[in-house]
Amino acid sequence: MRTYCDLVDRFNTIPEVDIEGRTRRGFAYRDLKKYDTALEDFDKVIEKRPKDVEAYRRRVYVYRAMKQNDKAIADLETILKLKPDDKDAQEQVKALQKKKK
Repeated sequence: MRTYCDLVDRFNTIPEVDIEGRTRRGFAYRDLKKYDTALEDFDKVIEKRPKDVEAYRRRVYVYRAMKQNDKAIADLETILKLKPDDKDAQEQVKALQKKKK
């Protein structure tokens, strides 16, 4: 746990445009279960890289942890628009839609 806190402290001074730094800090916040803060970083990454499939996948993980399945499905559908043959995204959409029934 201390390692994640150290990472967050180190990355709190990252510039707005440092996508890799925001990604790492988002992972740290996610692992600390500070999901709202992780989303802020992942949102910024997606804003700067709207075609980055992995950025959406990271945000899906957080949405699922927060039980915001509709938002997770929306991001998974975006992944499938960008990468139609993504098996993981296809399976996750099916699983989440099944939960809705």
